[in-house]
Amino acid sequence: MALISLIFFCFLSQAKELNRFLTKYPADTLRYINEDGRTVYIQNRPGVLTVINGFNSFDIITESSNTDFLVNISSHKSKILIEGISNSHTEYNLLKNHQIFVAGLGKTSAKKIAEGRNARLHVSDEWVTYFDSYKKLIYVLNLVTDKKISINISNKNNPFFIPEVYMVNSSNILFTDIDENGISFLNSFNQNTKINTVLYKSTQSGTKLEICGNSDYISFGEFPFEGVTRQSKIMYLPLGAQTNLAGYETIYTSSDHDIGNMICKKESLFFIKSTQENEKTKVKTTDVFKLNLKDQKTTQITFNGGITQIIELDEKIIIPLRGELYLALGENNLVQDSLKSNKLSEEEELPLGL
Repeated sequence: MALISLIFFCFLSQAKELNRFLTKYPADTLRYINEDGRTVYIQNRPGVLTVINGFNSFDIITESSNTDFLVNISSHKSKILIEGISNSHTEYNLLKNHQIFVAGLGKTSAKKIAEGRNARLHVSDEWVTYFDSYKKLIYVLNLVTDKKISINISNKNNPFFIPEVYMVNSSNILFTDIDENGISFLNSFNQNTKINTVLYKSTQSGTKLEICGNSDYISFGEFPFEGVTRQSKIMYLPLGAQTNLAGYETIYTSSDHDIGNMICKKESLFFIKSTQENEKTKVKTTDVFKLNLKDQKTTQITFNGGITQIIELDEKIIIPLRGELYLALGENNLVQDSLKSNKLSEEEELPLGL
């Protein structure tokens, strides 16, 4: 009993090392907050999305009271995408499309541009991609010219599958897909030539592919579905003036049943790795790890053992855990609500002539 108590105490001690993500807004209302905490999107009323800029707040979208909102932003940070999910708690439809809006970051108005899911901004926020769950098509929309193309996917029958899309540039589009045998693969579609090329195809069924990227590289990972015994892999592709999209290298492999959920940063990427699994119950112990892109070494970031999701929030990486939000990367930066004083500091002087 003493040994069990000691182990439990050690676990609690390690768990306390996580810093809570502190904001002035309740976690269940927060949709986005920038690095300095001065541009915030919250949903504190049913069906209403509010943007806060400094001391001013505006209702940017008002829909039915049963609508929830998702906010997505790219590293370029000039625009935001908003997905409005109607009847999110009463209509459990796997094929339901969401309303998609676009707005300038911090601006007070939004424009509806489409209906679909998994909307993302790309290439200096000039392009948007989204998936139509009913038509099984990926749409690529240029926000400047309104040019729109569609890309067919192989999967037509699996309602759970939603492809991930990443635009390398205005011509080359990467997207994930699965065939009729459940084999995942990564495609490259060229807008100019209309040619679709398979860049990577899994050798095993029961896995999913993820894509994330940075200005210097693209990474894609292969991770097993829950309850499936498969290998995990992460691939790395540096970007340059003449990038060979097929020239990726494998920088991580593991026989553990990792969750994935990759987030790409400049010199490293973060993901959720399985550290152990109970052979009888098949319950996994999972934590956040950082993979260094230079030496390809992994570093364990958290020691809580039950982490299943990480979220990129501007420069921060946030961990939702048991109803609270914690920091895996970044620091709290609570801005002051007080107005700047007109009183001169000791170092300041009145201008001559006054």
